[in-house]
Amino acid sequence: KQWYQRRVAITAGRRILEFAQQQQTRESDRMAVRIAEEEAKAQVRNDLANKLAKQNQDRDELQQIRDELAWEEEEEQNRLRERAERERQIRMRLELQEVERQQLHVKQVKKHAKKEKNTDCDSALIPLL
Repeated sequence: KQWYQRRVAITAGRRILEFAQQQQTRESDRMAVRIAEEEAKAQVRNDLANKLAKQNQDRDELQQIRDELAWEEEEEQNRLRERAERERQIRMRLELQEVERQQLHVKQVKKHAKKEKNTDCDSALIPLL
């Protein structure tokens, strides 16, 4: 009888150990699953953070390109305005030179006409003497 009770106790002890090992295995499996899930979540967060950082970088680069293009366009407009102003000044200078040339010509024509008139008057007076 003692032998049987001992045997039952040993068997019960083994069952308890087996149950404890099964529980420990289940707990280890649950922890492994939980760790794997946390790692997967961390990877998703990391991937999302990298994607957002890349989008921000792309957006910043695009904005920088737009700013540079706007600056270049503004510079081109400034160059065109400066060129137009230089051309206007050159035209005005040429027009002024043309007006001065015409005035000089008119002055010379008047001077020549006055000289001719004086010469004609002098010629008319000479026979009277």
